Amino acid sequence: MASNERGSTPGPVLGPVSLGIVPRLGQVAPSVRATSSQTVQLDWSALRTGCTFQAWTVLLRRAADGGAWETVATGVRHSSLGVLGACPDGCAFKVVPELTGWSEASLPSAPVVTPRLAPPSPGAWRVLVVLQVAASEDPAVAAQSGRIATAFELEVRDALGLPPDRVAVVEARRTQGSLQVALDVAAAEGEGEASAGDVVEARDPALASRTER
Repeated sequence: MASNERGSTPGPVLGPVSLGIVPRLGQVAPSVRATSSQTVQLDWSALRTGCTFQAWTVLLRRAADGGAWETVATGVRHSSLGVLGACPDGCAFKVVPELTGWSEASLPSAPVVTPRLAPPSPGAWRVLVVLQVAASEDPAVAAQSGRIATAFELEVRDALGLPPDRVAVVEARRTQGSLQVALDVAAAEGEGEASAGDVVEARDPALASRTER
């Protein structure tokens, strides 16, 4: 705002700026780890210096894309993020603070590779169930995702009326606002895929619609 004996006049809005811009931004990479076959967890808290940014943009580069960067998320107001998406050939990530006139990004992370799930056994159905999670419950779900998935396996087994050896949790995937549970429903001994499919479709049509096969 300009000010003199004639008064003051507001200038143009510049947007978010920083007087203490991160001095090491271009020298530090976010830490990245695969948390499932379909999810990756990023953390760039090492870039925080006490200066409060309005938000961050997160970028991804897939090894198979030949170096092209794509935007994963914008307006991220934390220093960590869970990303949904498989990276079987490796993905690198970097972050950029959303500040007017600022374009420098962090160093790219080392490529992270998400594991490949083994295919279902012959005749089995793989089903993906998404459990919605309220923001207030997310920390508790993150800490107990394995136990929740196991409890859900028992509920599915009871609902389908199947013995323990025919229903198994393959993977639990925590994402922003949800917990995804992948289960395999095995075929009865000596029977084919129709055996598993018929049981799921007859006893829980909604579950049958979520097959990953």
